[in-house]
Amino acid sequence: MHNEALDHIDRSTIPNDLFSAAVSNWQTAYDQGFIYGYRNAQVSVLAPTGTIGFLMDCDTTGIEPELALVKYKKLVGGGQLKIVNETVTQALEKLGYDPQKIDDFIVYIDKFGCLEGTTLKAEHLAVFDTAFKPTKGERFIQYMGHVKMMAATQPFLSGAISKTVNMPATATVEEIEDAYIQAWKLGLKAVAIYRDGSKSNQVLVTSKENKKAETVQDILNELDAKAAAEATLDDPNAPPRAVFPFSRTNPLRVCEPSILAYNNFTSGARPKRA
Repeated sequence: MHNEALDHIDRSTIPNDLFSAAVSNWQTAYDQGFIYGYRNAQVSVLAPTGTIGFLMDCDTTGIEPELALVKYKKLVGGGQLKIVNETVTQALEKLGYDPQKIDDFIVYIDKFGCLEGTTLKAEHLAVFDTAFKPTKGERFIQYMGHVKMMAATQPFLSGAISKTVNMPATATVEEIEDAYIQAWKLGLKAVAIYRDGSKSNQVLVTSKENKKAETVQDILNELDAKAAAEATLDDPNAPPRAVFPFSRTNPLRVCEPSILAYNNFTSGARPKRA
């Protein structure tokens, strides 16, 4: 499949040495596999580089468009780290904007997270489109942009691509279904869909969040309020509940609703049931 895909590559769009290397590598892989066979083998893959990308001070991670021009990374120990795309200045310089105008653009991005509403030329706006729609803007890369970018790379890789197709929180079931179907039609070996906000605590976000941390009592109060609104009489014929010396309550939050896990223990401090 990959060896044959080389016949469909427009050689005028890539360097000659890159094309020659691809031909040589795939032919070698074919010849060696014909002699020795294959078993759980990959010739080339595109690994996930999220953490490595941050360590190397990269603005994007692997085959990913920038998530946002300004984003916040949630830290394990608490707090947030503000990350501003460092290549915006280089891009603006390349497009011919003077230093003062660039400084004005950077201040605007720092405040609003986008360049919409500035004096940036309309034909240059697409250069700064990102995976997620900015809080104060409307432009972002549609999901098929992600899929087509992966499809352009897949012929060079024997394995699947570690790449998330980012979709907005407003994405419909039909759009997500279409993303999978189009990925299959374009020959992708795998595709991962992420709908913004589908995890209650995602690592990278595009706006500051200052929500108060929930406690066990917060969740208990919430559940008590819901129970009171939907209260029903207990079944008088129900068997009495077992009494345990002590129990432990652990709050869980998986989007909605809130969940409390009760662990009951015997007198020997052994878990009896949950």
